[in-house]
Amino acid sequence: MFSDDVQLKEIMDTATNALCIICDAQHVTKCANFWCPECDDALCTECNSHHSISKASRHHSVIQIEDYRKLPTDISSIVHHCIEHEKTLQMYCPRHDQPCCLLCISTTHKDCTGLLTIEEMAKTSKSKGLLESLQKSLDDLKGNIDSIVKDRQLNLANIEHQKNDIYSVIKRLRENINSHFDKLEQEIRKELKATGCDLKMKIEELLKELGEKSEKITMLQNNILDFKNHASDVQILIGSKTLEKKIDSVETYVQSLSEDERLKQLSLKCTYNEGIEGLLTNLVSFGSASVESSPRSVEIKLEKNRQAQIISSSTVWERNCTIF
Repeated sequence: MFSDDVQLKEIMDTATNALCIICDAQHVTKCANFWCPECDDALCTECNSHHSISKASRHHSVIQIEDYRKLPTDISSIVHHCIEHEKTLQMYCPRHDQPCCLLCISTTHKDCTGLLTIEEMAKTSKSKGLLESLQKSLDDLKGNIDSIVKDRQLNLANIEHQKNDIYSVIKRLRENINSHFDKLEQEIRKELKATGCDLKMKIEELLKELGEKSEKITMLQNNILDFKNHASDVQILIGSKTLEKKIDSVETYVQSLSEDERLKQLSLKCTYNEGIEGLLTNLVSFGSASVESSPRSVEIKLEKNRQAQIISSSTVWERNCTIF
């Protein structure tokens, strides 16, 4: 569960000031060298020693305070207690897809069934390769975007070649007629240029969008690595839900590209007046530029196995865990 803005600011201020929370509570000022994500507390070396042997906290994954400062907000903003009731998160509600404390169960989730212990849920989700599944989805999205970028760049090159070929035809025809066609030649050149620029603008706009999505995927990939290296099991469980939503957003965008018109192959064509060589006085146009499209050549491949794995994992949890 993510904290609200006020509590998040308090947590981040604590880490920035690097003061031991336990010592501070005893009116002792001591620099903190460690951070416990599960307690949301900064600890000095001595308090960390007690923390590591305490029955309630001996299994907590404590990290260096410097490592905590480097964590992205997606990880550092995850807390292990209920913001509403200030109680430890102990259960997980599959119906609402969120962790909850015992007071939450008696209020918001009193009619929910199939509640699971959050410790077992977190361990199971990690063992089932939840982050690996999300990483695979990101890799697939990255591959799709790279393929689309390559395809669009090739389309741009083909349009440029087509434009040059048309210029050559125009020049050859122009050489066979007199100066009366100077103005007509300039008009067709202007039309071709405008049409080519329009095509180029459309493709470059898509390339810009794809670049932004690619950067977003790279950021999410870095978040995955940070989760693997620094996050606790519970943080991985909770944070992966947010990552999953962000990945689904990119998946929806990439999928939409196969359903709209922007991936169609665009070609620059010119229709010539067949009687251009015989009509020197009545000819009013050199030809006309137009756009021709063909079916897209790039194939978008999206792995949906990740969703099937998550659904399968949820089924296993419901079968193996105690039902409340």
